[in-house]
Order: sequence, then C-alpha cells, then structure tokens
Amino acid sequence: ADSTPALADVTNVRAGTDSAAEAADLGGANKNEPIDVVVDDEPTAREDWDGEGEGEATPEENLDEEDDDDEEKEEFVRGEAREEKEEGTKKKNATTTTTTTERLENEDDRPISLAFRGNSRGFLRQRVIPALRSLNRTDWDLDSDGATTPSGYMKLLARSKFCLHVRGTRVYAPRLVEAMLFGCVPVIIADGYDLPLSWFLDWDAFSVRMTEREGVNATRAAEIVDAADWREKHEALRRVVGFFMYHDPPVFGDALWATAAGIERQISRGRACENATARVL
Repeated sequence: ADSTPALADVTNVRAGTDSAAEAADLGGANKNEPIDVVVDDEPTAREDWDGEGEGEATPEENLDEEDDDDEEKEEFVRGEAREEKEEGTKKKNATTTTTTTERLENEDDRPISLAFRGNSRGFLRQRVIPALRSLNRTDWDLDSDGATTPSGYMKLLARSKFCLHVRGTRVYAPRLVEAMLFGCVPVIIADGYDLPLSWFLDWDAFSVRMTEREGVNATRAAEIVDAADWREKHEALRRVVGFFMYHDPPVFGDALWATAAGIERQISRGRACENATARVL
C-alpha cells in the first residue's frame, strides 16, 4: 500500500515534522487513517524570541519599522519616476521616428534645385556666382550678398536639392558639411581640393564635382547639375553623413571616430615610411 499521505494531510501535520516522510509516519501505513492535529493552548517558548509580549515593540523597533516604511515609500516613488521617464522616452522616440519618417517621405518636395548663400570673395567666386545667376533659373536661389539669418539659412538648405560649394579665400569652410547635414547634395567647384575623409569615402557617390574651368562656364555647369541623379546621390549622402556629425557622448562611426581613424592611419603611414627609410639606410 502507498504510505505517502495526501496533500491535505501533509499540510495539517503538527509543528515539529520536517519532511513528508515524517508526516507519513504520523499517519501510519494506511493513508486514510486520520492524523491527530495538536494545538497547544500555551505559546511555545522560543529561545530566539525576546519575550517582550505579543503585539508589543520597543521604541527602537518602532523607529526601525518607520525607517523601513520610509525606505519602501522612497523606493516606490523612485520606481514611479523611472517608469514615467521610460514612458516619456518611448513617446519621444516614437515622435522623433514619426517626424524623421515624414521628413524622409517629403524629401522630394524640395522646390529649389540649386542654392547658395555666402559672399563673392575670391577670384573663382567672383566669376562663377555671377555667371550662374545670369542664367535666371527660377528653380535656383543664388544669393551672394552674405546676409542671411540662421533660421533662413537652415530653411534654405532644407528646401534645396543641390547646394553650391565654390572655392573661396580659405582652405576650408563649414558650408560644405552644413549643406550635407540638411540633406542637400553639395556641388563642389574647386581644383585640387582634398575633401574630408576622402581616404575612405567615395565623394563622387554623394556629391557633384566639376573643375573650375567647367564652373565658370555657366551653361556647362548647369548641364552637369541637371544631369546628376539627385535621388541616388541623396540616398548615398544619408548613408555617410553620420561620419560628419559629433555626439555627446561620442558614438561609434561619428565624426570623432572618423577623425581618430584618420589620425591612426597617418601615424601608421608615418611609421611605415620610417621603417622603409631605415631599411634603405
């Protein structure tokens, strides 16, 4: 016969039994034999009890309980704050994603084919900008007086498909990257221009490049711009623009990473050159 007691029998075993086997011994060989449940009238003496009396607590214990309650309340408040923050972050991310999606879907709505804001300083600009403006293209916005507001400048870049970048009086100007950050494909007119990160980025994929001789020929320059596939170059630009953006804190693949990679490349090339020279000598 099975001597294992039923679940109801085990749960009613008096205090002092440590296992189901002992519970089975109390019930005997027949599992249907009733088990006597002993209920003591007097509380059992325990050495680990302080004996202060049931329901009573010392002032120190009361203070400890109050501290525990305060800690539980603080933890509860912190938990609620974390949940609210996470919920706010989720909503913000959802809004950002929606805005980004809408922006990308409306990229084709850029009404300006070619844009420029800046001055006409420099020999090349003095020839290129007036020549292009002489074509009187209504889909171009080429203003060379150098006067604009930040909001107006950003709005222009966001509404333009191609942005003109002509060599001026300085080695480098931020206009190039500014246009790229707003999704405007740069049209670069400069000979011998060492473009940023050109050692690992194919600028021909996301920009339009022409020689200075072509740039001063307005008709030829217009033909080159009109023949460029804006959709294809714009999509390529979206894939590489992250290399020109800084983040706080820095992230893998941003402008800081690209700069560090370029420095490491130059150091490696320098060491290789030194080693080659040493072998020759």
